[in-house]
Amino acid sequence: MSNGDTSVARPGEASVTYRTVRRYVWLAYGLALIFLVIFAWGSDFFSPKGERTLYTARCQNGQWEDGHCTGRLESAERIRYKVQKLHREVAYRAVGASSPAGHLTRCTISNGRNWSCAEDSGPPGSITLGLTNGKPDQSTPGHARTERCVSKWTWFRLRVAEKLS
Repeated sequence: MSNGDTSVARPGEASVTYRTVRRYVWLAYGLALIFLVIFAWGSDFFSPKGERTLYTARCQNGQWEDGHCTGRLESAERIRYKVQKLHREVAYRAVGASSPAGHLTRCTISNGRNWSCAEDSGPPGSITLGLTNGKPDQSTPGHARTERCVSKWTWFRLRVAEKLS
């Protein structure tokens, strides 16, 4: 305090406080970034152009009533849809399968997250005949299947629970 310094803090004490605050600010930025990355992954915000993956679950020892399973819910396959706008068709396949499971034809396509197709007479395979804002269009349910679409978070939680049991 003898050199004209009017602060009550001892020398070096202010810089420690500044460093501590700066560390907490960077920690907050880091945590916010981690949260945003996890949120983007969970909501499928990032996906290859023209592609969309739907996550499915099946109802074991029960049946679907009003969108709810009366038995035990199990994770089922992930189905990836790839839009081919030029040909007005959508190819779909189970993730991990080497070849496409099928094609939906006579489609009206806006982009990879907004499309609808006419019902095909082929074998059952597609869980939906259209997407609206990346979600299965409830007015075009597709062929009769025992699986239903669930969120990525639900599918991932079911998958982890199955692996642990």
